Amino acid sequence: MTPRFIRRPVHAVGRYLRNLFRAPNGARPVPIWVAVGSVAVTALLVAAGIDAAASGKLQSNDLVALQTDLGLVASDDFTGAAGTLPSQRMWNIRTGDGGWGNDEKQTYTDSPDNVSLDGEGNLRIVARQDGDDVTSARIDTLGKLDTSNGLLAVRARMPEGQGIHPAIWMLGSSLEVVGYPESGEIDIYEHVNSVRDNSVGAIGPRTDLSVKVPWKVQRRLPEAVTGTPGEYHTYWVYREPGLIQIGLDGTTVMELTPDDIPPRSVWVMDDPFFVVLNVAAGGEWPGPVGDSALPAEMSVDWVRMYG
Repeated sequence: MTPRFIRRPVHAVGRYLRNLFRAPNGARPVPIWVAVGSVAVTALLVAAGIDAAASGKLQSNDLVALQTDLGLVASDDFTGAAGTLPSQRMWNIRTGDGGWGNDEKQTYTDSPDNVSLDGEGNLRIVARQDGDDVTSARIDTLGKLDTSNGLLAVRARMPEGQGIHPAIWMLGSSLEVVGYPESGEIDIYEHVNSVRDNSVGAIGPRTDLSVKVPWKVQRRLPEAVTGTPGEYHTYWVYREPGLIQIGLDGTTVMELTPDDIPPRSVWVMDDPFFVVLNVAAGGEWPGPVGDSALPAEMSVDWVRMYG
């Protein structure tokens, strides 16, 4: 019988590849570098006699070394008929205008023209010209699914264009009780106009709660990490008490602990957070929406939570 310390890393890596990098719609095969890297990591784990499930942290910048024995807690592969809305059991569809804190120009709607399944295993979030207005969509899991630890991963293709601001992020589940920035924010990935103008990071409150200017720790990713625009990538965050690790595909791009935040700041990142997906348009960050920027579509292949 094969020893347990060999079986578990082999099985863990195999499960990781099946669950995290497969494309349910078959659109994107696993890159060869992922397969080669996985074999190499597996060999190292076996040779060292390491039980991958015994560690609660990333061991290196290779996502394969993540707590691969985590179980799948919840997921949405967005299967369903074209034009239908995402599952109400998991997602809230937010509507309205008002700038959303950044003087944004879009109005969020629940119209299938802005948010719907494509019938091929993807969710479409589309910013579009609608008469004289720009409409788009914003969905979240508040009150339906949140997490304070484990791995959240989203496989998506992000739009570009002047004035376009797509984001995959999280907000503290206490938002409606304590407000913002007291609830906290985790930016798994967002960009304004172009993937080259991107950021990942976290935002939280000050020790003096009368000060509404939040602390921010953010990082821009180089082009070598973000990859070719218009392709699907896996954006993820791993959390445990006192630790946030943010990654893109197989690379950890940022690590944050309470020691990394500015003085007189409060670490709220161990609290429950919920997921937000949206495409904003215009406003303080990206500037005016360009004539050729719309429609701008975020395509989400899947969302998976491990814990």
